[in-house]
Amino acid sequence: MSKDKYKIKVDNSINRIPRKDRIPFDLIVGETYYLSYGGNVAEPCILESKTDLPESKIKAISVILHLRKQISSQSIYSNEIGRTPEEAVQNES
Repeated sequence: MSKDKYKIKVDNSINRIPRKDRIPFDLIVGETYYLSYGGNVAEPCILESKTDLPESKIKAISVILHLRKQISSQSIYSNEIGRTPEEAVQNES
C-alpha cells in the first residue's frame, strides 16, 4: 500500500469550525470514524476507547489508525473526529 493510499481528500470548500460550535455525537467503541490533521485530508480510524471528562460533554478517546503501514494509536478528544471525512475536516484540531 502506498504511503497516501488511505488518505481521503475533502473538497476545499469544507472548512474547520470553532470548537464551541461543534455538536457532540454518540460514539461507539469499535466503529469507524475519520480524523483530519489539516490540508482537507481525512483518514479512517477505529474508536478504541472513550472516557468521560468531568463536567464536559467532550470525551477523551483513543483511536487506531489502522490503514497506515505502521498501525498507530492516538489519544484525542471526541470533538476532533467525524462520522464522515467532511465532518473530520470541520472538527480538526
